[in-house]
Amino acid sequence: MTASVTGEAYVSALAVISIAGQVGPIIGPTLGGWFVESFTWH
Repeated sequence: MTASVTGEAYVSALAVISIAGQVGPIIGPTLGGWFVESFTWH
């Protein structure tokens, strides 16, 4: 992704990548636990 943006948008692209990388591990297990508790595996 960072190779496809210009120099001006490089910092914004890095911010988007880092936010997704930080939020994913926080929201993922919480959302996964909610799915497992709310719905069945069958």
